[in-house]
Amino acid sequence: PSATEIGSYGFHKCAKLQLVSLPNATNIGYRAFLECVKLKTLQLGATPPSKVEAYAFTGCPFARELELIKSDGTPLTGSALDNAK
Repeated sequence: PSATEIGSYGFHKCAKLQLVSLPNATNIGYRAFLECVKLKTLQLGATPPSKVEAYAFTGCPFARELELIKSDGTPLTGSALDNAK
């Protein structure tokens, strides 16, 4: 998972997409995941993207889980999450 940017409409209407892992993402483009109706989980790095453009997750009715992960894709746990809100 080394992508740093997802362009506008990058995964538009990817009907089977359920999990997205973007530990190095800096930008999520306009309507990047528009109508990804089965998307449930978004994995991001400890430093979230600096830019998430309008309507990036519109039409993703089941997107409910946010997981923080390291750049190698493993979960961020333990003291790394101290004072996390």
